[in-house]
Amino acid sequence: MGASLVDGVPDKVLAVAPVLIIILVYEFSMLMRALDELQFRIHMTALALSGGIGATLMTSWAILVAVDLAPRSDIELVFGLPVLGLGYYIALFFVSRRYA
Repeated sequence: MGASLVDGVPDKVLAVAPVLIIILVYEFSMLMRALDELQFRIHMTALALSGGIGATLMTSWAILVAVDLAPRSDIELVFGLPVLGLGYYIALFFVSRRYA
């Protein structure tokens, strides 16, 4: 059996992950094209907020690791996309309340 990039994760899972990400991006872009102007603005605002918040959190974590205030591990690099997704839905909830 071949060596895995991440210990404990099978190679087949790592091979399928990029395909799933491409499918998710495609489906999200199709969703965005189908929205009207107000819905598009709400989703883009939520996406911008989650991107900024996610980038800030990931940069803060990297700084904490660099000055030895947080433990270093290989798995922290994988948290970027889930943080962005979770932040998107949280921001979408609050942004959509503004227009309700």
